[in-house]
Amino acid sequence: MTGVRLPEINVVVLSGRVTRDAELFFTQGGTAKLTVPIAVNRRVKDAKSGEWKDDVFFIDTIAWKELAERSKDKAKKGAPVVVE
Repeated sequence: MTGVRLPEINVVVLSGRVTRDAELFFTQGGTAKLTVPIAVNRRVKDAKSGEWKDDVFFIDTIAWKELAERSKDKAKKGAPVVVE
């Protein structure tokens, strides 16, 4: 069908744990920026052995403005997080 435009929507939800304490910075304009590194696991079945094992992804996430300032004391190493 031509002429039909779909909305460009991408949504990512990550569930994991903070790998080190979050770091709060402020831009030159005074905007709060919180960097939160997280580890996300997924279970994968090994094709050869048939065993299940964990595959880990390390992802740097960023929170801005009020969310950054509210989250700085809670985003400590080992804390569980869900990021959307």
